[in-house]
Amino acid sequence: MKTNDVTGRYNFGEVGFTVELGRPGLGTTIEEVEKVATSVARLGVEFESLNPVTMLMIDKKTGKFRDDVKKERVLSCIIEFKTKEDKLLLVVDTLRDCAKRINTVFSVGCISRVRPDGVIPVKATLDKGGVFYRPNGKVNIGLGRKR
Repeated sequence: MKTNDVTGRYNFGEVGFTVELGRPGLGTTIEEVEKVATSVARLGVEFESLNPVTMLMIDKKTGKFRDDVKKERVLSCIIEFKTKEDKLLLVVDTLRDCAKRINTVFSVGCISRVRPDGVIPVKATLDKGGVFYRPNGKVNIGLGRKR
């Protein structure tokens, strides 16, 4: 998501998420990662195919992981996916529910493209939903070259 000005993975009308499990310092297992992945998969999200964690999935539609990696322990692990803007609060609610059911910590990152008029689409939705977020973030200003 940090290179969207070059990769163009996230389009207008979409919202992207990263969910980093295990950091800081607690760690996690792929089994815990799968719990989050399967929960958001039920919402019809699209997992980022170039993310190394996605490559461990046996089914990107369900978020299921290979059996041989589920017991592996990692310091941190990042799931990356996108969906339509109108599912933003549904994803947040699903992640809040996951936080109650998993045995680790996680942080959430969110991406949306700034509209030509300067509006940040997800900001109003998060405000309306009463979702706390940090006002600082990364802004790509389009100096990178598309591939």
